[in-house]
Amino acid sequence: MITKELQEITQNIIKNGRIPINGGIELLSNCNFKCVHCYNAMEKQECMSFEFASNIANQLEKLGTMHVFFTGGEVLLHPQFEKIYKYFRNKGIAVSILTNISLLNDRYINLFEEYTPYDIDISLYGITNKTYESVTGIKRGFELVERNILKLVEHKINFSLKTVILKENIYELEEMIKFANKFNKKLKIYTDIRPLNNGNPRTKEHQISLDDIIEVEKTTGKWKKTSLKNGERRKEREKRREQGYLYFCELGKYNFFITYEGILHGCVKERIHGYNLKEISIADGFNRMLNDVVLKKTEQFNKCSICRYIKYCEYCPAQFELETGDILTPPADVCELAKTRYLVFE
Repeated sequence: MITKELQEITQNIIKNGRIPINGGIELLSNCNFKCVHCYNAMEKQECMSFEFASNIANQLEKLGTMHVFFTGGEVLLHPQFEKIYKYFRNKGIAVSILTNISLLNDRYINLFEEYTPYDIDISLYGITNKTYESVTGIKRGFELVERNILKLVEHKINFSLKTVILKENIYELEEMIKFANKFNKKLKIYTDIRPLNNGNPRTKEHQISLDDIIEVEKTTGKWKKTSLKNGERRKEREKRREQGYLYFCELGKYNFFITYEGILHGCVKERIHGYNLKEISIADGFNRMLNDVVLKKTEQFNKCSICRYIKYCEYCPAQFELETGDILTPPADVCELAKTRYLVFE
């Protein structure tokens, strides 16, 4: 979770140049959960070595990186997680940890007390053991997660909570929000389901209906006018759209993502085009990304750029390419949802 404070610092720094300020590192593909919606489900079971991870940290320190998030798979399953985490923190890089928290133990508690994480971002999949099992395949999963969250509270270790709403857990959304509120946390709620990294759409079978998405967004106030006011980041996206760039977002501008195999991408969703860090440096890959991604303009007409519903659209060429095979062709459900949002919220 990136706070507003870090966003503001980032904005001030990048005014003076393009720097890989913030990024994600996928430490491994392995996970002890088998979630029905997981986009990593078909990946090989591999871990990034400490030697490779420490080399990444050395390069990022020189490039001025302020923050990374560790993800997987399940990061606490990595046999050298503690060693990698300490190495990054000793380089002065803030680290957030994306986790299902099921593997938390006293050793990790001691680690996080000594080396404070920027955030422990916990995925919540329900509020009962039955729902946890239907989503993750793990018996008594909620008991385990709740117990470990209480450990974090006891030791005053910062964490946040998020959930992906699925057909399997939508009926527990209200209780999940109450659960988060109990710890003075605002539950981050997502409804978009990504296909597998190879484009296989089987995960989308678990996505809730468009009508249910609208109802969830009404509940959370996602499209309130106050949230649509022109902040600096929104202004930048609008400017890039008007100027004909393919990516309106910050992909590759000052963000990056490195897979467990050592492939550098512009973000976690962009999995088709990348740079092999076993052959080139992060600086070289990040520089190549400038022309290949950040400054890339469409050679053909991009109908999305003039769509009246774009403000309410999850516009993402990287995901479009995964789902439809064409970077400029959005899936039909994306367009339908944007139109429905416009009619309901405008």
